Amino acid sequence: MGCFAMFRKYFLSLIAIIFISLPSAASAETKVGYFDAKAVMGNMPENANGFRKIENDFAGRVNAIRIVQNEAQVLLRDANYHARAGRGQEAQSASISYNSKKDEIAKLNEEYRMLFGLAVEKLQRDLRLKLSNTVRQIAEEEGFDLILTEGVYYSSPRIDITQKLIRRVSGN
Repeated sequence: MGCFAMFRKYFLSLIAIIFISLPSAASAETKVGYFDAKAVMGNMPENANGFRKIENDFAGRVNAIRIVQNEAQVLLRDANYHARAGRGQEAQSASISYNSKKDEIAKLNEEYRMLFGLAVEKLQRDLRLKLSNTVRQIAEEEGFDLILTEGVYYSSPRIDITQKLIRRVSGN
């Protein structure tokens, strides 16, 4: 967690403590809510569906990597066979081809990891945006002054709006 993220987390906790500890007249007017972001995001249908879509989109890449890995295994077997048979030139040629395939596999794996990671990051960004908009809607509709998520060690069930958010983002 970056320095800014930690500062933000503790700053929001400090604001919550200040709101909660205000004199009773002011705190009676202050409406505070809390939600468990992981629970809400874990229950968003777009989360599971989006991840399955990403996996399906990348299935072709996974298969292509497996094919190249199989080709590399054949070249390695050929190199070993030719070496045992005393065919140095054929063994060297197969070994060079094998090393080339290993490089290709490494490149394909790196490309896969990078693109898969970007797709997952985009999905998470879209989910956070939807969650943020939903939290803002509930805050406006129900008159919340402050809604917290991370950095809260305890929240009373009275201010916990996690289930309300889960129902809203799930379309229930």
